[in-house]
Amino acid sequence: MMHKSVAGRRGFTLPELLIVMAIIAILMGLLINGVMKYLGLGPEMLARSDINGLNQAISSFNTEFGTTYIPSKIRLREEGGYNTADPLDRASVAFLTKMFGRRWDSNGKYDWNNDGTTKDPTIPANPAVWILTGDQCLVFFLGGIPSRASGGVDVCLGFAKNPADPVDVYQATDTPAPLASLLGTPRNPTNRVGPFFPFKSLRLVRRDYDAFATKTWGPASGGRGSFFSYKDPFKPDETNPDTRLYAYYSNYGSRNGYNKYRNTTPAYGDDCPNLADVTGTNSAPTWDTTTSKWVNNSLAGGPYFLSAAPLQYHAAESYQIISPGADGMYGPGGVASTGATNNTDTKDNMANFQGGKLAVIE
Repeated sequence: MMHKSVAGRRGFTLPELLIVMAIIAILMGLLINGVMKYLGLGPEMLARSDINGLNQAISSFNTEFGTTYIPSKIRLREEGGYNTADPLDRASVAFLTKMFGRRWDSNGKYDWNNDGTTKDPTIPANPAVWILTGDQCLVFFLGGIPSRASGGVDVCLGFAKNPADPVDVYQATDTPAPLASLLGTPRNPTNRVGPFFPFKSLRLVRRDYDAFATKTWGPASGGRGSFFSYKDPFKPDETNPDTRLYAYYSNYGSRNGYNKYRNTTPAYGDDCPNLADVTGTNSAPTWDTTTSKWVNNSLAGGPYFLSAAPLQYHAAESYQIISPGADGMYGPGGVASTGATNNTDTKDNMANFQGGKLAVIE
């Protein structure tokens, strides 16, 4: 008679189980670390995507309007009366004429900020006059006329193709709810052009850089009368309208032509005051009544350059788009070159001329 032999089965010993658990814990740690690192890079990847999209949008804008650049400072007079002796007024008229043709009237009435009036919101007896800085110019030209501040939803409406009235962007046939309430009373149907970039509503903010003439700094009262700036994606839920904006500098179609109106007569300061802080503390520039200029605004601030002597800017032939990065601080601007980008606030800034963080400039 044959007997079947049953081999005894031995389980894992306690040391073996501990070793297996340790290996699993190490693998889980590596996995979690990788996932967290990937998630941490999410906003950085979105910022790169934004900047690439803005590059393409600028190209599309120039193709549409026959321009070679988008300015980073412009004056918009809602009831005309541009001063031909003023360099900024003169350039503003020339650029708007290039965009809209000679049917656009520099002495006409245009509600550029779409607040329902061409009068100054703080001094109703006066015509509204706006000076847009780089962060606002980027959104205004690529997005078009802003939606009304009282509408509750921020959107860019593009420009009307009617060159005689480029702000006539309302169309009775294409303003379905819920947009109809914020666009105001539709006017005659007309064709629009733009927006050239899909600005996200929750990242559009209104600030008051445009109130240069009143020497003020900070958010506009109730948001009324302001133009849009665009926040980067690092903390989109942050409510402060004065932080984490994409800064924009134009060379105005001329090599190294940045900050064209900084030292003109009259002087208009840095094109993006949020990147003109030379102290590295990100404090706001202030108005010097003696010199009639913004202070904290020397060559050390502003757009980034390779060298000061001779002066050679990054993207000398085009423009600079700059995100303040994860820490929300622009740093002092100025020199950004190999071994020189050592300012803590500057290192994580991202720009179109780099393709990544400024700390890895080569």
